[in-house]
Amino acid sequence: MITLLIGTCDSYSYLWDNFVNLCDKHWLVDSKKIFISESKLADFIGYETHTTGDGMWTDRMLSAIKHVETEYTFFVLEDYFLTEAICQADIDTYIKFIEKFNANKIMIEPLSYLMKYDMKNHTNYEGRSVYKIMDNSDFLTSVQPSVWKTEHLLKVMKPGWSPWEFECSGTDLIRGEENKIYNVSNTNAPRTEKIYWNAVRKGGIISEGWNEIKNRFNLKEMRRLNK
Repeated sequence: MITLLIGTCDSYSYLWDNFVNLCDKHWLVDSKKIFISESKLADFIGYETHTTGDGMWTDRMLSAIKHVETEYTFFVLEDYFLTEAICQADIDTYIKFIEKFNANKIMIEPLSYLMKYDMKNHTNYEGRSVYKIMDNSDFLTSVQPSVWKTEHLLKVMKPGWSPWEFECSGTDLIRGEENKIYNVSNTNAPRTEKIYWNAVRKGGIISEGWNEIKNRFNLKEMRRLNK
């Protein structure tokens, strides 16, 4: 029903051990688990590696996504460490929501000042508050951990992009359309911390391309608009 795809690269392989340790603990879902990288193999029990050789990031991701056999994909990067359980019942709930509302993507994270939400018309679904992300929002194609319709992920990911171009140009590709993208927290409990921890950013290492994002978007203004 769903495939866990882990977008990565050889140079970030130092994160794989910790990613797998936490994924094994918290990803309690019956699914294939596939690393996507250039040449290094992720030698872990229960994981596959799709190697692609050199190429732009989206070229490598597309090479793997085109072979996904499930209707849904949980897409995550290797520097997002799972710190709370996601069980089969959670995934079943998200997929039922997608099917009921014909959604294309559910982002599983606390609300972010970087995005615009329909705050007046949120949905309560099986104990979870679900917010529709507005069709004119930025970061519609964010790489935050999400459940995607696999066909929608293929639609918005084009060859020749870096991860940051995917988030920006991918958003431009569909901005203003009826995208049916939603946000939900993994549980209905009050939350003060993020579900996921971005190890690279948290460690003080700013990934190449981040300055381009900062220059393109006025983060202070987006924070004000989403208050």
